[in-house]
Amino acid sequence: MPLVEHESFCGKMCSSFCGVLIGLLLLPVGMWVVVWNEGNQVCTTAAYSEVKMMVRETGCRNDFMNNNKPIHLSCPVRTESAKVTERVTGIQVPNVLKIKTSVSMLQWKETMYSRSEKDAVGGGTTTYKCYCFSREWSTASVSINTNHLAYVCGMSPNDPRSYCPESAVPTFDELHNIPSGGLGASSTYAPSVYLGEIGRYPAFELSDSALSKTDLNPVRADSLGILSIPGWTLTSATDVLVYYKPYTAALPFGWSLSPSTGRVGDRQMRIEFYSASTISAIGRQLPRGHVATLSPISAGGGVFPPCDKRNIEAYTARSISAYEMLAAMQSDLDVLTTIMRMVTYFILFIGFALIGGPLSVAPDVVPCIGPYISGVAGCIVGIMAAFAALSLWALTTALAWLFYNPVYGILLLVVSAAATAAVISLSLKYKRNKGIDSEALV
Repeated sequence: MPLVEHESFCGKMCSSFCGVLIGLLLLPVGMWVVVWNEGNQVCTTAAYSEVKMMVRETGCRNDFMNNNKPIHLSCPVRTESAKVTERVTGIQVPNVLKIKTSVSMLQWKETMYSRSEKDAVGGGTTTYKCYCFSREWSTASVSINTNHLAYVCGMSPNDPRSYCPESAVPTFDELHNIPSGGLGASSTYAPSVYLGEIGRYPAFELSDSALSKTDLNPVRADSLGILSIPGWTLTSATDVLVYYKPYTAALPFGWSLSPSTGRVGDRQMRIEFYSASTISAIGRQLPRGHVATLSPISAGGGVFPPCDKRNIEAYTARSISAYEMLAAMQSDLDVLTTIMRMVTYFILFIGFALIGGPLSVAPDVVPCIGPYISGVAGCIVGIMAAFAALSLWALTTALAWLFYNPVYGILLLVVSAAATAAVISLSLKYKRNKGIDSEALV
């Protein structure tokens, strides 16, 4: 038998009114994120422009005249000065800058399948649910509701799914007696590394914090030698090291890496290595003994547009100029701004759709044809929410740009006015058609 849940019309209306409250909260949140996003774009771009004007090209030379000055360096990496202690196993690996470790365990995962049907009378909705269980590798502990074991798909003709890909189900021991600690992914960096020409005294030193901001290059594991780890069996040593540990060594049959034949509780560990031959960086040069290090550059800020100062610091495992680094940083900023614009519009759209939710739920109470009317009302609410979100998004963006870039702000105000006019026109047309339908019914 499937799990059957019924939601009455009153329950649906209460849920929709709760959605209205959430929608009313989403609107100011979305508007605040819009303003922040546009301000971040303008202020950070201004900071990049300021850094471009004052940064000094040093190549790979530690000049005391550049102390406390913004510099750009491009140096060979002295990997012989680096050693990383892997966080999970404690092994030490020389000549690398980063080790990424992920520990996963073969666990049971549940997948829900559902089918909803609207009641012909009363405006309620009945939902049928069933569950399938499968074994998959996961780096996080997976929780399963044991009550769902009684509703496996395929046990009843009314189930939303007629069969499960894997016929087995979890046992009590597999759900409750297998420890799940120690799972997850982590990255460990060398405490520090020197930069400088080979055969000369190091010129700069980068900390683990700086290395964590660097896009390091992967290193093939077979070039480092096979590493033996007690309690683990090495199964692959090409690009990455892959280790395997069975949950119980005394099982009467063998184990393998395949999720379809492995034992629940078996563990797999992947270890990846990263390094770099050259690192380019932008930052403020600071003296540290016989070498120099980098700190963020404080740039930008101003009254109009109203901007706070930005801390600019960048590292890359390539030999590129300051201009190329700043251009790449500007490109990443543009991409982030575009993504955030789409996200903020979606937030506003969801907010307006939730506010209009009761209008699409109310027709369900009409016998027989209620679900169809509700579907049409839902489409109308969705269209109006899209236009309303566009109108508010453009208006908020325009007001933000009036502070940060008045020309674009005026153009967006025009777009906002057009979208607002479209929303008002659709609303009036909907009310007019609703009035005509009411007169026809009378």
